[in-house]
Amino acid sequence: MKKLLTLLCALVASAGTLFASVIIDGIAYNLNDIALTAEVTSKSDPYIGSVVIPASVVYDSTTYAVTGIGDAAFEECMELSSISLPEGLLTIGTTSFFACTELTEIILPNSLTTIGDLAFAYCSSLEGIYLPENVSSIGTMAFSYMSDFEFAYSNFTHIDVAPGNPYFCSYHGALFDKSMQKLIACPTGKDKFNIPDGTQEIGIAAFTCNINLTELSIPNSVTKIGEAAFANCWSLQSLVLPQNLQEIGLSALTDLHINVSCLAEIPPTISAPMMFTDPDLGYGSSGNVTLFVPAQSVQLYKQTDVWKNIQNISPINAISVVTEEEIVISDSTETSYSVDIVWPVVSGAASYELVVKDEDSTVICTLIFDSNGQLTSIVFHAPARGKAHQYTQTAGFSFQITGLEAGSTYTLTIVAKNEDGQEIDRKSAQFSTASDSTTGIGQITTDQTPVTNKVIKDGHIFILQGEKVYTLQGQEVR
Repeated sequence: MKKLLTLLCALVASAGTLFASVIIDGIAYNLNDIALTAEVTSKSDPYIGSVVIPASVVYDSTTYAVTGIGDAAFEECMELSSISLPEGLLTIGTTSFFACTELTEIILPNSLTTIGDLAFAYCSSLEGIYLPENVSSIGTMAFSYMSDFEFAYSNFTHIDVAPGNPYFCSYHGALFDKSMQKLIACPTGKDKFNIPDGTQEIGIAAFTCNINLTELSIPNSVTKIGEAAFANCWSLQSLVLPQNLQEIGLSALTDLHINVSCLAEIPPTISAPMMFTDPDLGYGSSGNVTLFVPAQSVQLYKQTDVWKNIQNISPINAISVVTEEEIVISDSTETSYSVDIVWPVVSGAASYELVVKDEDSTVICTLIFDSNGQLTSIVFHAPARGKAHQYTQTAGFSFQITGLEAGSTYTLTIVAKNEDGQEIDRKSAQFSTASDSTTGIGQITTDQTPVTNKVIKDGHIFILQGEKVYTLQGQEVR
């Protein structure tokens, strides 16, 4: 009866085990009298400031090892600034630190094995977290929604894993399973991310509510995208779904304010709803949002459940070629309003960003290619459009821009970036479209003097060096 006369809040008998809820030194615990363990739990007044959890507590002359942080133990403790967790701790429960918005750092003990669902969601002040080598189970969305409640900002940029952990690993700050086949969570503070080749699955809510993310590259090895994977990624400029994709989970593409390209010839299975959001028409509408798919698959997408609800489905395709030269710009033989752009491979490049601007510096199109020349991201601004064009060169990349205005001058910039998103090479050029049905060699210029470039015109190759144009035999033609 002594326990009932002190700080005991409740007694629960379950499967022959007696639990007592007590408060010791300002911290609430559930005590297991059989296993002699203690679990930190919530209390009526929230925890504030700095909290130190001991490795053990003594109650009624009995010592209990602290082995767990209970479900919702620190949930919405918005004035909790720091917490110290003891060695011997095994579990962190569901929503344990949910919305601890002032928590700036948490060090997890090596003994920890389990992290529950949404354990650190909305911890908007955390910049990162380190997972020790014994963590073997991580709940759904344990590190999702790492932003303020208005999704205005996120400081969370890295999830690091102990090298000896046999279950998980980290790649450029994102959490993967040890085999690197499943991306579990990408920190919501990242603005760019290239998913590595070999990844097969993007996990549930892996990128959800990442309000910083503007660029994303998905390799063709990905076959499955989990529920809510890209939901509410409002800053994402474009999204290209890979050609081997087979399955898209519930609400994976909810509330995206962008056009989406899907390179899969056979429409992946997708759970409704798939709410692309047209920012002009409101939440959940597809409106003017366009889905780009392989030309031969347009009708199939229009006839397939869920996909057919998208009003605008258009063809898109792009192929990679190679060349050892610098940027090559040539007008299409089909129309004077098209140009073919070829650029060289850059050693160490993980991606290439191609941007075309008009005379007023208005962006006409932005395209992102991976290291293999695979188109991963595309945004076209009317009236320009892009399409594939076959080449036979043997070292580089190519794309054709169509729908350009006649008699206009455009600026092209190609930026090569490494795996960290850092610029390692930049090339630029200017070109002009003809004002009539033909384009003369003199109307194509470059700002890359004195770099030598090739220009392909009417099946003939010309050498462009500075303001001079030569045939392959060295004869000056301008």
